[in-house]
Amino acid sequence: MAYIDKKRTNNYVGERRRVRGIASKETCRHLRMPSTLNLSLTDELRAFIDANCGDGTLFATPSEFVRDLVRQRKAQLDAQVVRQGILDGYRDAIEGRVVEFRGDLKSVLKKAKK
Repeated sequence: MAYIDKKRTNNYVGERRRVRGIASKETCRHLRMPSTLNLSLTDELRAFIDANCGDGTLFATPSEFVRDLVRQRKAQLDAQVVRQGILDGYRDAIEGRVVEFRGDLKSVLKKAKK
């Protein structure tokens, strides 16, 4: 299990917390280090970004606005993968590609939580 330092998160309390699904400490290091990306934008796109950040908006800086857009897009793509998995499961059930589960569901769930 890898760890990520809360110092780089919004709710810093000076401790480390466990992160599930991270393969190594090297991966954690990449999550903690800020990275930059330079973009070339049309005047129209720059005006759109400027209109959505600053005083009277939800975002203080253009960076916050763009990060939020990227997070939203990532969430959309992640949800799309989950939806496709659900549809594939339904399709398998409809077409009879199923296997009867004869195990203990509680123990399987307990292992999954670890």
